[in-house]
Amino acid sequence: ATGEAKARFGTVAMRPGDYRWAAAIPEGEAKVVIDRMQQLMFVYKGDALVGVSTISSGKKGKEAPLGYWKVFRKQVKG
Repeated sequence: ATGEAKARFGTVAMRPGDYRWAAAIPEGEAKVVIDRMQQLMFVYKGDALVGVSTISSGKKGKEAPLGYWKVFRKQVKG
């Protein structure tokens, strides 16, 4: 995913809170892939990478659990 993100967005060297989104978002099922080693989140629509963002998945000794998860609620700030 990192190589794909570099090709699409130019870089994945980002500061905490940074993100990159594609100008156009295609139709398709949304999928999020988390890279805990790089602390990055990759967002796909169908097979197309449409976004990358920094994440914070916990600190040593308090890591987030591994697995497949569904988003069941989203809270919008504001």
